[in-house]
Amino acid sequence: MSRLLAVAIAMCCVAAVHAAEPLGQVTVTASRSAEGRVAQTSFGVPVYEVSMSYRVSYSDLDLRTQAGVSELEARVAKAAKEACAAIDRQYAKSEPRGAACAKAAVDEAMSQIEDAISRAR
Repeated sequence: MSRLLAVAIAMCCVAAVHAAEPLGQVTVTASRSAEGRVAQTSFGVPVYEVSMSYRVSYSDLDLRTQAGVSELEARVAKAAKEACAAIDRQYAKSEPRGAACAKAAVDEAMSQIEDAISRAR
């Protein structure tokens, strides 16, 4: 149950994570919602949406080059796929699943990628 409480707290803090994003990292967040309750916390609070975030470093990449940009995009796609797979394992009845989940997570991270590229150039 403490893991569910941590997930619920993390959902509340996603916006704060993006606002305080350290330089050289992109936060990739996979989110899921369900028609019914996904779970409940140890306090009995229902959880209807879960998310998982990974920070992807690009501090070793030169984003002034296409090779650097391509590598960052690949890292973000891999993190999105892994985050969605982790949610799939824990919350089988949540949506979106699989490729749709990963695409949504990449799309959400795209503004951070574009900002990083702009700062580098």
